[in-house]
Amino acid sequence: MGDLVIVDTTVFLNLLNVPEFNDDRDAVFREFEQFVKTDARLLLPLTTILETGGHITEVKTGGNRRRYAEVLREEVGKALRGEAPWLFVSPPGNTQLEEWLDGFPDCAMRGLSLCDVSLIALWKSTCQKRLATRVLIWSLDENLKAYDRKL
Repeated sequence: MGDLVIVDTTVFLNLLNVPEFNDDRDAVFREFEQFVKTDARLLLPLTTILETGGHITEVKTGGNRRRYAEVLREEVGKALRGEAPWLFVSPPGNTQLEEWLDGFPDCAMRGLSLCDVSLIALWKSTCQKRLATRVLIWSLDENLKAYDRKL
């Protein structure tokens, strides 16, 4: 199995080519092609899906808003059915969410959103489960780029 890649919103917006949020599309798509070529498993957390949907509602042109809402629906549907290059990651249970919330005030002081906290927690748990696999958060956000356990 290849690398385990947790897809962040900044990357997903570029992959979906959402207007106003796709400035890095070419570079992201080249990296996507490389991940696919090396059999990486792209993990799509609920956080990424929800944040992406939120950004789509900010697109200025109504026609584009609708179009990319439909693209999101289609791509996430494919992930849920196992037909996409990414795999849906189930949301956390109550205990895990409580742990994130407990640490959130300190994280907020460091500029980390609750969504970032959830991705970092997913990264940590995936690293613990897959000791001999590279695990990374694929993001354009400097706070999240550092989460890359290279082997």
